[in-house]
Amino acid sequence: MAKFKLRIKASAARELNKLPPKELPGIIRKIQSLADDPRPPGCEKLTAKERYRVRKGRHRIVYE
Repeated sequence: MAKFKLRIKASAARELNKLPPKELPGIIRKIQSLADDPRPPGCEKLTAKERYRVRKGRHRIVYE
């Protein structure tokens, strides 16, 4: 399966920088895994737009 290209908005990068260092590696791995499978088990479609979310612990990752 082809990999998808990931782009992180500047605002999202700022939010990632605010996270505790202990939680950051798991969240980064979850985001990187979306390049292989953009619709993993447990993802939810959010609105009429092509937006989805996945959870990693208590954090929500929203993407399109």
